[in-house]
Amino acid sequence: MRAEVMPRVMRLTSALPSVEKWSMDRRTLRAWITALALAPGAAWAGAAPGFDAPNGCQNAALQGLAAVGFPRVLPLTYFCPFEPRTDCLEARAPGDAKLLLKQVNEDPARDRVRWRIAHGAASTAADLGDPTVGTDYELCVYVESGGVCNLVVHPDALAGAGWRKRRNGFEFIAPAGGNPNGVRRIRLRAGAAGKSGILIRGKGDLLGLEAFPLPDDAAILVQLHNGADRCWSTEFGQGEVERSDRRFKDRND
Repeated sequence: MRAEVMPRVMRLTSALPSVEKWSMDRRTLRAWITALALAPGAAWAGAAPGFDAPNGCQNAALQGLAAVGFPRVLPLTYFCPFEPRTDCLEARAPGDAKLLLKQVNEDPARDRVRWRIAHGAASTAADLGDPTVGTDYELCVYVESGGVCNLVVHPDALAGAGWRKRRNGFEFIAPAGGNPNGVRRIRLRAGAAGKSGILIRGKGDLLGLEAFPLPDDAAILVQLHNGADRCWSTEFGQGEVERSDRRFKDRND
């Protein structure tokens, strides 16, 4: 684990003494939690397509901790909310955002997450913060079916190493040795409506992706949160979707 991550992990777990006693490292812990959350006992029931989580979302393995020190944020995440936010910036129009999830059980090194908003709502430099010095980012991917919502992957890119300023925004490229959570690249662009954009690419077993097989009626909500209290959001799975037992690909409706 990178040295600069440790202070943030300790702040995150300080509200839950029992969590501090766990000896496994953060990457192993994330994969373990996600796997339990999607175990047969936590299977989804059928429902009409469309993201709807009336009872909030959960990491099923730790739902008993959700109200102990983390009333609004799911355990072992930085920003992923129990109730996905409804005030996030979105894509400008249908088709302006794309999502790819790929899970290869026999070779997790080939797992992929790719999310892009090509043309987003108007956003400012203040919305982006400054990840080169202090603004952390976390991607939160939720899957909902039958009114039951689970967080299936939540890689982050913490402020500092790997970030650099770019025209109208910032770019993250994983430092040598990789990112502890599998994020390879992030591109953030502020601008007027239709000119702003986001690109996130993640790869490998460090993502801890355990989303498949997806129910046929599953709706997926992707939200990007940052330490400046801003978020971006798109919903997928309501129309014609390319999906299999290891791959999901869709544009926003």
